[in-house]
Amino acid sequence: MKSRPRAPPTRAAGPARAAPPRPASRRPRAATPILAGQFEQAAAQPGGAGKPELDRLTPPLLDAASKRLSELAIVHEVERGDKVAALWISAESGSPLGRLSEQLRAGGDTRMVYDLGYFRDHPGQPGGYDAPANVLRLEHAVIQRGGDPDEPRLRHEQARAEVWGLLRRGQPSPYHFRLLAGSGVDEVVRGDEVHARARDLVRELQGVQDLLISPDDAPVTQADLAAVLAASEGGPAIARPLTELELRFGRLAAAAARGAADTARLQPQLKQAQAKAKAKNVAQAQTGPRGAALLLQLDPVKGDPSGVAHALIVDLAESTGPEDPKNAALLRTRLGDITKAVDRHAAHFAAVALLLRRIAGTPSGSERRALFKALAAVIEPVAEDAPAKAKAQAAYVKRFDEALAGPAPAK
Repeated sequence: MKSRPRAPPTRAAGPARAAPPRPASRRPRAATPILAGQFEQAAAQPGGAGKPELDRLTPPLLDAASKRLSELAIVHEVERGDKVAALWISAESGSPLGRLSEQLRAGGDTRMVYDLGYFRDHPGQPGGYDAPANVLRLEHAVIQRGGDPDEPRLRHEQARAEVWGLLRRGQPSPYHFRLLAGSGVDEVVRGDEVHARARDLVRELQGVQDLLISPDDAPVTQADLAAVLAASEGGPAIARPLTELELRFGRLAAAAARGAADTARLQPQLKQAQAKAKAKNVAQAQTGPRGAALLLQLDPVKGDPSGVAHALIVDLAESTGPEDPKNAALLRTRLGDITKAVDRHAAHFAAVALLLRRIAGTPSGSERRALFKALAAVIEPVAEDAPAKAKAQAAYVKRFDEALAGPAPAK
């Protein structure tokens, strides 16, 4: 996401602080969701045709959202002006969203904002974590859900921000890397996204189990699940409203499919990078967000029909800068850590994707419910010293099958 860093709001930019006189019901008021819906429709118009409508809707939506947050005891600051329209969520412990903001500030000095000015000026661009600006922009859905910190997209972006927070604090992580394609401009796979999708996978696996606690959940047919699975893999979207189980299943399938694709793309590139890093002076050192960033030019992967050569950038949080004599050794160490983490996640993603296809292909409703329950056995990832991907993936499936069969009879 490209944007210039924005200075925090000052008291002159708007009301100094919007705080509620008392907590109120978390049921959304009509004004905010209606205005947000109109705002999103205008943003979706092609060629910037909705810009006049976005300009018109921004002030009332900013006011309605501020009022709603105040009713929910979510302390925030309002920033308004010719080019800005934003609600900055204060880092404080009086609300769940405030506590999340507090956590982000402590972890990496990341600020949380509902940035209508950004959405207005960049129609169609999603919110999320903006690393150069070090801000997490809330989606409309978070406000419409009463400032819910567990909104799935927010949790995903929180995980990304945590990775960057470690880098800013000078702490190493196996997710401090980016795989680039071609000229090195387009990011193909980012380490923070691998980490966030792994978090998504575990969260949605647990969420499915939480839904199954109730025996009265809405019935979902084999055809329903097959359609949701297809949509999560890039197929046609489903026009009707989805049940909570279908939503969970779709998010779980999407995390597994995209995670499996990303890690499968990374694995041969990382193997090549490790081999190249053994030679001297093969990496180009440059100043990174913290310490040094080392770039390795890679060759096209054998068997890849695209024939595209990639480049791998690894951020070295412990480095003192591009001239640090320890950079080569740090790079080799970090590449080993990255490879282990990617292999571990690859097995988890691939195993869950396989099991979800198995569930979606089961015609019996009672059998599908049993299969869903057995997913509890694959929530926890394999250990750090996991075996090779094929063996680890088989271990997940074995766990699942053993959970499905139940405990062995006593002898």
